[in-house]
Amino acid sequence: MRKQRQQESNPNKLVSGPAVFSDAAWSALGKSLRLTRRELQIVRSVFNDRKEMAIASDLGISAHTVHTHVQRLHHKLEVVDRVSLVMRVLDEFFKLILVSPAVLPPICPRREAGQCPVLRRWGSDPRTRRAIS
Repeated sequence: MRKQRQQESNPNKLVSGPAVFSDAAWSALGKSLRLTRRELQIVRSVFNDRKEMAIASDLGISAHTVHTHVQRLHHKLEVVDRVSLVMRVLDEFFKLILVSPAVLPPICPRREAGQCPVLRRWGSDPRTRRAIS
């Protein structure tokens, strides 16, 4: 309760973990990356910096099952570790906010005026440019 009040009193505080994205954004990311419901739960837990044993406890499954899901996620998303998994999800998020029409609302209010630094950065990437076009 106290922590929640502190967060509410400081709206400029950085958000971390799965709260970085809204539930709608997580849903769109899961759909875009073709993740199962369980895979998406595990990805969200990875964003929350949960380890395999903690994820297993949270989801009521064995650590071995979580490990298998993580291995399959690595293969499916073509990543090699937790950091690259997070980066892959972030990359997909930016693609979803930059496509036209946007799947998700833009994070930059200057996008419509063509002044968005995020659009300039990600729009220059050939992979993203294809997604935007």
